[in-house]
Amino acid sequence: MAHRVLVSDPISEIGVALLNDHPDIEADFNTGLTPEELIAIIGDYEGLVVRSQTKVTPEVLAAAKSLKVIGRAGVGVDNIDKEAANQHGVIVMNTPTGNTISTAEHAFTLMLSAARNIAPGHASVLAGEFAAGRKANQGIELNGKRLAVIGMGRIGTEFVKRAQAFNMTVVAFDPYLTQSRADELKVELADTPDAALTGADVVTLHVPLTDDTKGIINAERTGLDEQGSLGRQLRPRRLGRRGCFESCHRLRPHRRMRSRCLRE
Repeated sequence: MAHRVLVSDPISEIGVALLNDHPDIEADFNTGLTPEELIAIIGDYEGLVVRSQTKVTPEVLAAAKSLKVIGRAGVGVDNIDKEAANQHGVIVMNTPTGNTISTAEHAFTLMLSAARNIAPGHASVLAGEFAAGRKANQGIELNGKRLAVIGMGRIGTEFVKRAQAFNMTVVAFDPYLTQSRADELKVELADTPDAALTGADVVTLHVPLTDDTKGIINAERTGLDEQGSLGRQLRPRRLGRRGCFESCHRLRPHRRMRSRCLRE
């Protein structure tokens, strides 16, 4: 007898094909359900596949009498009540490497765009100010620049590989990164965030939001880059919006930062 699986959020075509082709799985693709609709039908399924839209609440789990496993097609599981799932004996799984390359490439693209002022340059052309904007938005080369990486997990490591291909010098801070692993990745290992930021031209942040990481990049620390070219270029803003690129999970930078936060 096939195991019934409900897919309540849109997933990739590859995932759809894998489920449809499996002889022991009968998959139903029913997205956009309201909480009430999900509760009404979840009792018929042994498996549930979600992304971010579906909220698996204690009420949903109480109604899921046959449910054995919840699969999150992504990294975080914040939309799943893990304590309630544990109480009902339901396994919660995720796919932590599924979007690693995509996220690293996206963050790297933003660094390139910011370094070359692509967005303001585009705006100046649309405004008919090509001559003035051409010089003002010239930007900088990343070749030979010093990159500070805060957080050397999967995404941070992939970001570093691409930075090294651009001949950037990389210094990393991560309390879990060993010296042997740093040597393997060919990065300089910093003992503290301050040490990593000192002299940095560019900063990229790849950490989850915890008590230890909250505020790890703030207005005081962004003043430590004065030896770096972006620091000289943007003073008194120091790193400013062009010097700091963040890829993180629900991390809110200091209010004086000129950076944007990408979700990991």
